Amino acid sequence: MPVLMMDVSRFSKFVLCLAVLVVFLPALVSAYYYGVRGYSAEDSFYSLTMCRLTDTAWAEGYSERKFAKVRLGMSREEVRSIMGDPICKSYNENYWGYTESPSGTHYHQRGFVFSESGQVMEVVNGFYYD
Repeated sequence: MPVLMMDVSRFSKFVLCLAVLVVFLPALVSAYYYGVRGYSAEDSFYSLTMCRLTDTAWAEGYSERKFAKVRLGMSREEVRSIMGDPICKSYNENYWGYTESPSGTHYHQRGFVFSESGQVMEVVNGFYYD
């Protein structure tokens, strides 16, 4: 009889740990995207729920540390000296993307929008989904 009680107790602990993992792990991952990566709450949710469906290609030499150094008002030359060459550009070079989706699906989007005078006016940091 004591062996049976031990097995039930072990099973209960396992179920409790599994429940805690299922409830808290998504919350922790979502908090990571929101707090550390700077995603909006909506982007955090989608990056969590669609994580296996992402198709992100990153520019050569890209790093989050470099990306965080770029500030509003910087010139294209300053951005290039920090980040290197973008992986994609808009036809008028008002947008430089440092990520893209080769298959045209969900991906982690990183880039910069430039003003007509060539200064960073928006930092694009989020999760693109369609």
